[in-house]
Amino acid sequence: MKTKSFFIILLLLSLLQPRLLAQIDPDKISAQAGIVLDADTLEVYWQRNSDLQKYPASITKVLTALVVLENANLDDLVEVSDNAIDSIIGNTLWLEYGEVQSVDNLLHGLLMVSANDAAVALAEHVAGSVEKFALLMNAKAKELGAKSSNFVNPHGLHEKDHITTAEDMALIFKGALANPEFLRIANCSEKTMPWHGKDEDRTIYHATLQALPFPWVIANKNGYTDEAGQTLVYGASKNDTIFIAVLLDSSDIYNDMEELLEGVYTSLCYHDIICSDKNFTLGQNLYRTQGELKIAHLDDKDEIDNYVLLLDEDESSLHLAQGQVVLARTEIARISEELSKKMPLSWLIYAWPFMLLFWVIYIYKLRRLN
Repeated sequence: MKTKSFFIILLLLSLLQPRLLAQIDPDKISAQAGIVLDADTLEVYWQRNSDLQKYPASITKVLTALVVLENANLDDLVEVSDNAIDSIIGNTLWLEYGEVQSVDNLLHGLLMVSANDAAVALAEHVAGSVEKFALLMNAKAKELGAKSSNFVNPHGLHEKDHITTAEDMALIFKGALANPEFLRIANCSEKTMPWHGKDEDRTIYHATLQALPFPWVIANKNGYTDEAGQTLVYGASKNDTIFIAVLLDSSDIYNDMEELLEGVYTSLCYHDIICSDKNFTLGQNLYRTQGELKIAHLDDKDEIDNYVLLLDEDESSLHLAQGQVVLARTEIARISEELSKKMPLSWLIYAWPFMLLFWVIYIYKLRRLN
């Protein structure tokens, strides 16, 4: 195919777009609701039913930890009540009646092994009761921008009115990621603490910290109940971008998250060079793109000097090439003829002052001659 080549540097600089939405196969995501967004700009990479109310299960503990960190000292001592042990089921820190632990140790249990007894003990320490602590949780959630959530306990065990959305949890998790102590505890892989009534210490491990094979993880918290399904909040950083992912009502959070992370990685590594419906000039003619033109992200911006645009002979498509290799193409349409039809009107708009001046001078000279 014969082509016409044009120098592309100025065109690239004028048309370059910063982001391409993640390309994710919806059939590979089991979660009934979820979202992936930029933590700084809140730009959405992917979403599914992100405003649909769902049960959060143990990702509730992200908000619990944040409220505790803002209302208690890490070295405060907490005496474990009977209620903290008797009122819960599921994961525990194996706390004993009357045991005394620091807030810091209980927070590690809360986030590392999703300990429900630690959640109640912390709630009672901060607010006096689970019910009063829930008020603090809802106030904090609203402060962070969550508009469709209602929390009634600090652990996420099923209660009908304990609900959230993927969008709300993303905003809550964003608030948690901004807290250095939350990050410290959430990224702890092993923690040793005293074990009440025993000679040896209690050692706990963070089972989900490295559950996904991505080195750019910031923090994560998973959850599960029969009613909620599997849930997960996840934070990661790549190419100076911090993003947050939330999955609700999933049947396979780790497969889902791997698909999402791979898709987001692609979106972070690719740029739209020319967007759809974008006007640009090549030679003396004006064109409009019919689709996107995208290439791999340039780590070295000087590489842009090596790119050229190739216009095919019938002027119906535009190719981006590096040397002899065509990297991408997009359909285009020549619109110079459309503009030429509008030229008389645009010409009159800009020319009438000069025409008026001409006639004023002409009439003035005629009067002088007479």
